[in-house]
Amino acid sequence: MGGSFSVLALFFKLGLQPDVTTLNILIRGLGHDNRVDEAASLVHKMQAFREGCKPNVITFGTLIAASCKQGQNDRAIQMLRMMEKNDCKPNVVVYSTIIDSLCKDKLVAKAFNLF
Repeated sequence: MGGSFSVLALFFKLGLQPDVTTLNILIRGLGHDNRVDEAASLVHKMQAFREGCKPNVITFGTLIAASCKQGQNDRAIQMLRMMEKNDCKPNVVVYSTIIDSLCKDKLVAKAFNLF
């Protein structure tokens, strides 16, 4: 996945800006490599890219799934709140991912408090 950041750096060096799909692919790869901190950092940096590169439901859902996979439920909830703050409506997959993770960790009350 380290090579992916080299490609991203090359994009910028050539004056190109990646779109949301390109960045979502990078975020997914980082999540699969258990590099959630780097994936979260990339989501925050997306805010600085051009208008068409605003994080979407796939961006947040991918990061939420990676966070839950690592047992980082608080980070997943934080991303959910960030979604809502950025007018990005969570879908059933996003909610199901967080609820499933919370329930597996016996945090049912926390799951009920999502709404």
